[in-house]
Amino acid sequence: MARRWVKGAGLTGVGMMSGAAGLLTVAHAAARRWQRAPDSVAPEELRMPVDVVEHVIVVSDGARIRVVEAGAGRPAPTSRPPRPPRPPIVLLHGITLSAAIWPYQLRELADAGHRVFAFDLRGHGRSTNGRGATGSAPSKLTLERLAADVEEVLAALDLRDVVVVGHSMGGMVALLMMERDPALAAGEGRIAALALVATTASPARGRGLPALKELVAVGRPIFASGAGLASRLPGPTLPAVDLAFVLARITFGDLPSARQVLFTGEMTSGVPVRVSAELLLEILRFDGEGVLSSIRIPTTVVVGDHDVITPLAHARALSAGISGSELLILRGCGHMVMLERPEDLDEAIQRLSRRSLGNAVA
Repeated sequence: MARRWVKGAGLTGVGMMSGAAGLLTVAHAAARRWQRAPDSVAPEELRMPVDVVEHVIVVSDGARIRVVEAGAGRPAPTSRPPRPPRPPIVLLHGITLSAAIWPYQLRELADAGHRVFAFDLRGHGRSTNGRGATGSAPSKLTLERLAADVEEVLAALDLRDVVVVGHSMGGMVALLMMERDPALAAGEGRIAALALVATTASPARGRGLPALKELVAVGRPIFASGAGLASRLPGPTLPAVDLAFVLARITFGDLPSARQVLFTGEMTSGVPVRVSAELLLEILRFDGEGVLSSIRIPTTVVVGDHDVITPLAHARALSAGISGSELLILRGCGHMVMLERPEDLDEAIQRLSRRSLGNAVA
């Protein structure tokens, strides 16, 4: 009996290894095929503006939060008449991304006269994690901690009348900020307007994803155990770049730029597995629907109708829950709105900033 069990386990292990090897082979072939295809996106489009200013803010638990700023002190072109002040814009990225995911917005919104701030959220990009209460272990990565980081950075930089743009997990962080401080939701704090991009108030509600709520409820102990094990592993989230490319492709909509997909996959592959494991569990637990009805600041909800991560039904629920919000649906677009449809997103953000000023022609 023992011998048969060992033999069976061995065969199972071989099968799993063969399956993994096959997956990597397919990923490699697919990545190479996509990367050889003609690409309309030039490499320089995905680079940050050369004149960005870097801020490093040390928050209350010792973490160092990196923020890049575009448009600081940039004069208006002499050929144009003087422009009225534009509100500052704060960009919050999704899980396994970084400030680098916003190259188009850092350029275009700064050119339009905004000061634009893009965060590396804790554990991502060049931002570090801090120390917990005992000082002997890293702080637990939670959405609460990320929200507190953003609040502390806004205060440290003394940013007011801000338009916050939250993509995916970044949108959840923004909603959590509203829940933590009702004054923000009422328009009495530092935030004047809110853009929720390819995000959700409750990933586990199951809208568009059949029985996800039940799956999360039943499987949460398994998720927690898996996240706990993964959080102790060294190394990046996806060490195989080709696999990262294939998984990144899933997040895009119709006919994406291979260069943009590779750019996204490389960013994801560099995030420590501990960060993605702990925050994925946080995302699955998140439920911000209760705060939606209290949001009184101008709000825009943006979604691609080909988004398989936070489908259209989630965006509709957000918009229905926030009185007076605008819902923008981008046809053929997936989850990576800032890369796939930068002009549409930038226009929506500028329209929202005008609403925040109460001036439709600013």
